[in-house]
Order: sequence, then C-alpha cells, then structure tokens
Amino acid sequence: YVGGTLTNALGCTYTISPRQAITVTLNPLPEIPVGGNGDSICSSGSVTVSATPGNNGNTVRWYTEASGGTYLGEGNSYTTTISATTTFYAETYAPGCVSSSRLPVTATVHPSVIAGSVGSNQTICYNGNPSVFTNTTSASGGDGNYSYQWQYSDNNSTWTNISGATVSSYDPPAGLTADRWYRRGVTSCGTTLYAASVKITVRPNLVAGSISGAQTICYNNSPVAFTSTAIASGGDGNYSYQWQSSTNNVAWSDINGQTGLTYDAGTLTSDRWYRRKVTSCSQVTYTSSVKVTVNPTPGAATGSDVTRCGTGSITLTASPGSNANSIRWYTASSGGTLLHTGTSYSPSKSATTVYYAASYDNALGCETSNRTAITANVYESSLQVNGGQNTCSVSDITLFALSINAPVGTVHK
Repeated sequence: YVGGTLTNALGCTYTISPRQAITVTLNPLPEIPVGGNGDSICSSGSVTVSATPGNNGNTVRWYTEASGGTYLGEGNSYTTTISATTTFYAETYAPGCVSSSRLPVTATVHPSVIAGSVGSNQTICYNGNPSVFTNTTSASGGDGNYSYQWQYSDNNSTWTNISGATVSSYDPPAGLTADRWYRRGVTSCGTTLYAASVKITVRPNLVAGSISGAQTICYNNSPVAFTSTAIASGGDGNYSYQWQSSTNNVAWSDINGQTGLTYDAGTLTSDRWYRRKVTSCSQVTYTSSVKVTVNPTPGAATGSDVTRCGTGSITLTASPGSNANSIRWYTASSGGTLLHTGTSYSPSKSATTVYYAASYDNALGCETSNRTAITANVYESSLQVNGGQNTCSVSDITLFALSINAPVGTVHK
C-alpha cells in the first residue's frame, strides 16, 4: 500500500490519502532453452544453430559466452559464418526476465580429410603375383565416416576404378605383364582424396636366347659343341641353365650336370635333339631345339684282286657300299696311311701288295669302319715256252712235241 505525503524530484508535495493498494505480479523465472542443435559442415561456411525457449519464456537470445559475452541475436535460430568449430550460448527470454543459465549449442567444422597411406612400391616377375596393399596409415579427418575406392593406372596419370575394390586394403591380381600403379580414394564429408600411388614394376619377360644350329654327323661320331649364339635376357638378370635332350623332339630329359651356357655332346648312333632350359625370376623358358642327324655307317666296299707281270703301274678298283659315294685307299686294315681317294687307284708296284678300300661319303665325311682287302699281284717277267706260249700266271703250262725226231721243248724262264 502507498499513502501519506510524497515529494517528487521537483520538490512538489503530494498527499495520498487514504492509502492506495499496489499489486506486484511475480512471474516465474524462464527455464533454460531446450532442443539445441548446431550444423556440421566440412569446411568454413554458413551454419545455423537453433533452440526452443524453455518454459515461461517467449524467445531465445544468442550470445558468444556462457555468461556475459556479446549479444548476437534473438530468435529460435541464429545463422552466421564460421571457419572452425564454434559454441554459441542460448538463453530463454521473457519481457524483463531471462533464464538463469544459457544452453551451449555447437556448430561443427570437420577437419580436412586425410587419405592415409597404403603399402609400398613392389617389383615382381613378369606374369607374377603382387603382394597385398595394406592400410599402413588409416584415413582421418572429415566426419569420421569413410568410403573407399581403389583405382589403377598404366601411366600414373589416367585412373580407372577397380570394380568391387571398396575396402581399406587391396590384393592386386596375378598375371601382370607391364608396370602398373594403384591408389586408394577416400571419401568423407562429401570430399574425396587419394593416398599416394604405389607402383608395381614388372620385370621384363624372360627370353631364352639361342644356341648353335643343327648338324649332320656320321654314325658313332660326336657333334660339334653347342655354343650360345645369344644369351638369355629379361627376368631378374640371374639365370640358371639346364641342357636337355630328346629322341623325338617331344619328350625331354635333363642331361645330368650340364648347367652351363654351352654343351659338348658325346658320340651318337641315332638322331638326337637338344635345347637349353633357362630359369630366372620364377619363369622357365627354352631355346629352340636343334637336331643332330646321324647318318648310317657306309656299307663295305667291294672289289677284286688284280695282277700284272713285272714292275709297273697297276690299277685297283672298288665300288662304294651303301650310303657312300667314293673309296679311300689305305695301307692297313685299320689306321695306316691314306693313299688315295677315288674308286680307282693306280700305284706303280714291283712286288705283290695288299691295299685296303674303305667306303666313303664325300659330302658328309662318313667312312665305313670295315675296310676291304684288295691285292695287287705282281709276278716276275713272263714265262716263254717253245711254240709261242707266254704266261705270268702260276697255272699249268701245256707242252707239245713238234716231231718224233725233234728235241723236247724247253721252258725258258
């Protein structure tokens, strides 16, 4: 109640009588706002924060601090631009009254996405199988939710998505024959970044090289040693060799102990093929095979003994056996001295001599191992018999009586 004499600021006096009743209405204190919500963004930009006034309030006022601070605006929402995560503070307002505390409402700016890292460069053999690319450093930043997409490239410039490769690690396929790059894409908060690419270097394809060519030899002879006309190349530069042989150019067998660049085969009695196996960087390849053709042994020569009287030239002849086209004349049945090559031979002799004829192939140089003995018979001067018979043979001589009274014929040597 108000009554009595009152003096105002100007010194004027008033009298209130009787006393007047004055009613004071005490409104309840507004409660703190509810339902606070702040935007989340992936980089600097506009955000909106919102809240609903608490009981006994009409609206929301926004501030920069939990108490005091800068007044920002009024309303159930507030929009502004930020570059980092920021907390705003909301209080409930009613005319002349505010809530006793403020509601913090945060607008989030997510950190930049970091793609992480995967595995490391590899070097593999041609047509080899790379190791798995593992997640060596996990993705980070963004909103914490990540999706992955692996890609490949043949030049580390143009990239192609790999179907189904959508997890943090990746197992590249086997059978690569050329260099290839891989990378992992990471998407979070609407942003995609890529891990540093990793390269798979594929060693060059293994090339076996080549060996010296085909040969034709005589039966039971040895071919010329096989040389390396071109060394192996490709692979990892380290090569191991294994020589192989075959009797049909289909089924092959390793030749024990023959692991060098060259190979010297032994004597052969039938056709044989050879090749060189090369191993490097888990690859195996072979040179082209070469054939050694073995010609059959020439057949024995045929010929007849010959005879002459007294010293002089005597002609011996012989015919080559099968698989031969000429004759070689020797002084002995084996070894000895080669005297002449040809189907006939005419030495000058003064005494009976045995010669040995061997069938021979001029083109291939093949010679029979069995020589045929041919005798050159040389007899002393011819026998003269009365009546005109002459002979240098050792056959019987027929004598005739010329007349009853004539002397018996005499044989003159």
